[in-house]
Amino acid sequence: MAHQPLFRPQAMTRATDEHASVPIPAAPLSWPLVGGFAVACAAATLLFLGAVAHVRKDTVGGALVAAGGAVQADPQRRGVGGRM
Repeated sequence: MAHQPLFRPQAMTRATDEHASVPIPAAPLSWPLVGGFAVACAAATLLFLGAVAHVRKDTVGGALVAAGGAVQADPQRRGVGGRM
């Protein structure tokens, strides 16, 4: 049996050419843009959480007076309500 090369001569010539392969960048150019956007979102979130005033939640008792009559509202537990 005659010895045959594993690859065609044209393929081997092309593979050994100087510009046969182009290096692939480590990361697409858009990754710095995506990373900057993520950092900006995190900074905006921290700024918002640091500047927001927390709302106080209270349970108050009393009566709701509607145009057609009154509805009694009973609290689930006793407590002192502040001025609303």
